Amino acid sequence: MIDLSRHARDERAPRVLLLDTSRSVVDAGDGRLLEALSCEVFVRDVMARRPFLEALAVYRRAARLIACQAFECVHIHDARLAPVAARLRARLGVPVTASVGPRDLAAGTPWARLSMRALGRLDEAFVEDESVAAALRRRAPGVAVVRTPPVAQAPGLPRPQTMRAIARALEYVQPAMPVVAVPWPADPEDLRWLRDAVVHRTGRLCCWLVLGAPGRRQAWRLLGRRGAARIHCGPLDGDAITAAAAFADAFVLAGRASAEVAVGAALRLSLVATGVPVLAVCGPIDDVLQHEVNAFVSPSGDGPALVGTLERLFALPKAQRRAIGHDFASYTLRRWSAEAAAAAWAERFAALAGRPRIPAELLLAA
Repeated sequence: MIDLSRHARDERAPRVLLLDTSRSVVDAGDGRLLEALSCEVFVRDVMARRPFLEALAVYRRAARLIACQAFECVHIHDARLAPVAARLRARLGVPVTASVGPRDLAAGTPWARLSMRALGRLDEAFVEDESVAAALRRRAPGVAVVRTPPVAQAPGLPRPQTMRAIARALEYVQPAMPVVAVPWPADPEDLRWLRDAVVHRTGRLCCWLVLGAPGRRQAWRLLGRRGAARIHCGPLDGDAITAAAAFADAFVLAGRASAEVAVGAALRLSLVATGVPVLAVCGPIDDVLQHEVNAFVSPSGDGPALVGTLERLFALPKAQRRAIGHDFASYTLRRWSAEAAAAAWAERFAALAGRPRIPAELLLAA
């Protein structure tokens, strides 16, 4: 629940009702975005632990708050609440927005498919990745897609079971051998390209750790024999990335990072924020990773460039590698702040509430 004692700076700021679930609270991390948003707009939080079973109760609580306390906008952090939000929009006429990420596009249950159809009846969808935006335009063409800046969060403490899983995967690795962690890509063929273009050229230079593999058999089929890499099976989330950062000397993003759905903008920022150097193979445009600013970016399909970057990186002392990673992390945390994302959200809420904000440069000119 957001502390309502913190009022927005502007008395005319819109009143926004936030519908959350336990999953969205975990995805929000330390909640810095919601705290920054509470300084821009008046907010009230409504929690639903089980969206399917509590849909009617959430609708009644939200409708009562809209009618009694004059809330002007509704925002959902979890796409599974889209049917509730669509009904609020149809019955009460309030504008409704939603945060949509890669996980929301993985519709596997009937309720998830119903939620995806309900997204098309909302006003706007806040999306951080262009790949998610393109998929949402195909599957829910009725909603307007708005690109919002992602938020970089400092890594916290991972769960003990995740640390044990990573440690078991690296049980027989020599202590002096560098470890390169590779998040499971959206297209498994990118992992096969990494094996053919990079892994066999590094020889015994480093140990490769695959994070978030759906299964060991599939990972070994793509990477070759069992001794070629270490496999971690489990969800690819910020917890797994933070746990792997305790053992890894570098992260490598296989394939075009700008086209990734599995490794979205939030996870790419989580990789950089760990303080471990990140090497990426991506296309000409990436809205998060910038070459020699917060990562080492190689052209798409250029395996020798990635191998050369790895060799030069591991030729440096470990303390110098850590210093490079910390410089990248500090820049990322400053550049992708919660305040910048909250300002973008508040601007959209003000426009939907009928009170668009005048840009600061126009105010100064007047």
